[in-house]
Amino acid sequence: MLLNQRTRAAILSALSLSALLGLSACDDGPPKIDGGTTNMLRFEKYCDLEGFSAPLRDTFVVIDSAVLEGASTGNEFVESNRWIRDTVLNLADPANAIARSTAAVRERVTIMLTSEGGSAATPLFTGCIPGYTAEEVAQKRNESGAVTDFFGGGVSEEVESDTETYRTSLVGALINAGKKKAAAGEGSKGGGSGGFLASLTSSVGLLETTSNVPRFVLITRLAKGPLATEEPSREKGIEAGRAVDSPFTGGDIVIVTEDPVPEAQRGFVEGYFLAQDARLIYIGAADVGSLPAAPTTIHRFAGDAIYPDGPGAVQIRVATDTNGKLVSSWLFLRHGDESSIPVDGQAVCADGECSIRSVENGFSQIWSPSRGGEPVFSEDLPFGGLRNLEVTFDDESLKGRIFDPLIEKVGPGPDDKDIPLRAKFVENANF
Repeated sequence: MLLNQRTRAAILSALSLSALLGLSACDDGPPKIDGGTTNMLRFEKYCDLEGFSAPLRDTFVVIDSAVLEGASTGNEFVESNRWIRDTVLNLADPANAIARSTAAVRERVTIMLTSEGGSAATPLFTGCIPGYTAEEVAQKRNESGAVTDFFGGGVSEEVESDTETYRTSLVGALINAGKKKAAAGEGSKGGGSGGFLASLTSSVGLLETTSNVPRFVLITRLAKGPLATEEPSREKGIEAGRAVDSPFTGGDIVIVTEDPVPEAQRGFVEGYFLAQDARLIYIGAADVGSLPAAPTTIHRFAGDAIYPDGPGAVQIRVATDTNGKLVSSWLFLRHGDESSIPVDGQAVCADGECSIRSVENGFSQIWSPSRGGEPVFSEDLPFGGLRNLEVTFDDESLKGRIFDPLIEKVGPGPDDKDIPLRAKFVENANF
């Protein structure tokens, strides 16, 4: 449970029927947030809360303008865009997102609307989810001896009020987008052939984070949308992804669509984003369930993979959740034409040093066109398709190796049994 019971009850009690079902409370115009009315609505109060840490992930929810129906009121918006409304609430509304484990308390969420003409997307809302974790409540109790010193005296009521303000701005931003679409005319239908992806590419600067890891939620259609293709396959997806400039590097990708998603198209989409150094973690309907948690620690290292014919530059991001599970972790290859690899596994830490072993027999095989079948070892795959990574690291350096129990030698020398890794911690990096 991420919220203490009193705070959770306050938040749940604040969920008005108009906000969750009709959004009619926002029909009279955009809410005034942070002292004024702006084109992009903001709620920054919980983004830099003194005495409390901020989550290490930023979420960008990007709505394909071509799938948004014009709407002049909140009720019209829900009637025409219910699945879009549901997606945003499931991923960004305090009660829904925390209960579903789709976002973290105080995680920054930014809502954007793409341009059908391919220009940069329009930011609609940005803000951080109000609330406190159960661990923070316990810590304050231990520090003060009486939790009422902090969470009493109206603080729970303040969270309730802040949650309502946050939610009002969130849904108000959606309604503003519907009104803008209605005023401009309906435009194209069905997702467009390229406007959505072109707009995303034009929005690189708007989709960047600083030291946090990014997560991208793309609300679009697949059947006749920008990611549609004849006879889709994982291999074709990789080929298509390599042909575009990526705004998603190092990010987790969530695709929400109304369309059925056949397995072949799922493979195409996964390959498409993998080729852009991003990882598909969900594709399906608006009823998004639990997603990988936001990281609570991030370590970044730069160094080399020592191939038999010489070193190749790599960057390594090790991000773990509260249980030590790897989330949003990558090995980025920065040499030649090779491609980067997401890393799954568990970090085990003791006495200032951590060890990681990737999920058994996966790793480089994520690049195999026939993933899920027999392992493929080829010079066309990163590290030839070797399936295992193990490293140890601390706050200064990382060392380890890449290997495979089926491959006895990776080079001509008698000691070429694996590919060693050596790297140093990089401060203030953003990869």
